[in-house]
Amino acid sequence: MECTQQAGANSKSVRMNEDVARIIVEHLARDCFVIDPRLHWTSLVSVNKPFNSAVRHLLAKTSKIALEDVYGDVRVILTCEPTVNRCHALTSSISFEEKELAASFVRFVARNVSNWLTIDVEDYSEHSADDEILKALSYFPRINSIIFRRPQCCCPVCCELVDHAGPDVKIVERSEDGSESDGESLTSGHVSGGGDDSEEDDHDDLYIRDVDDY
Repeated sequence: MECTQQAGANSKSVRMNEDVARIIVEHLARDCFVIDPRLHWTSLVSVNKPFNSAVRHLLAKTSKIALEDVYGDVRVILTCEPTVNRCHALTSSISFEEKELAASFVRFVARNVSNWLTIDVEDYSEHSADDEILKALSYFPRINSIIFRRPQCCCPVCCELVDHAGPDVKIVERSEDGSESDGESLTSGHVSGGGDDSEEDDHDDLYIRDVDDY
């Protein structure tokens, strides 16, 4: 599906209304599972101002983000709360070959989310102790639950994520058969959640540049 249309030399440019842009973005975000990041609805953020606002408006409704390791690629799955135009949650995924780009995407999403959300890393258990994508998850300011593969991973980057979420975070351990158990975090201490201020907000331009590089 083409998101742009060519106009004739003598035709007037079409003014995009933000309400229309939101309808288009929400339509594309419904069951959007793509391998090519250029086809994901979030790539519309760099088209124009109405689409930029529409993408960020929907990202603000993100209630869950999940990571999956799929044959060496990283799949990021977003779940957004129902909107005025949709009565069901919107679920979409985007795959990355490069972890650096995946981490940039996660940071971009996080800077547009202020509500509480769930992080699911059950299917991302094969990671390094300093995985940059897991580090990027600490950019989310409010995390109410984290889902791990049983037993809970205690590598440094996972411990940092739990510490960032704060003492009230719900830890869920899920076994391969799908059963769940809730328990206390296995990390030694906690710090209060509230976002990572190590970089300025204007660094979300990195993802916009990445979109242009897709």
